[in-house]
Amino acid sequence: MDELAIILFSLSGLFAIGYFSLIISRDRETVRNADVIHIEDLWDHSLLSDGEAIVSVFRQSGNEYTDALLFPDAYSAVSHAVSVLKRSGIQSVLLIHNTSASLQVRRSDFDGGAGGYNSKRIGWVQVEKA
Repeated sequence: MDELAIILFSLSGLFAIGYFSLIISRDRETVRNADVIHIEDLWDHSLLSDGEAIVSVFRQSGNEYTDALLFPDAYSAVSHAVSVLKRSGIQSVLLIHNTSASLQVRRSDFDGGAGGYNSKRIGWVQVEKA
């Protein structure tokens, strides 16, 4: 009886290890295969629901680039995010987070550890429902 319990316990442990390894590798694949999209197509990819939205722009260093702005609808907020990215010379972005309540995109050539001039560049834009 004790041998059967040990075998069952070992099998359940191996199953748990395999399951968690699968989850971790799937998360890594999601990060590696983040959707790179052209900023002109940002609204087409957005899942934001209609209503007031807040746009926050951040530097690569993580500090706020500008104060958060409130917009009357999601389309205006995404349009503002696109214009900010265009002014910075960003043509394509990584779609990091995309739900009905939040949209977060980051520049595809992100270099946060360089310091100096690079840390003052726009790193990511976040649009959230108000």
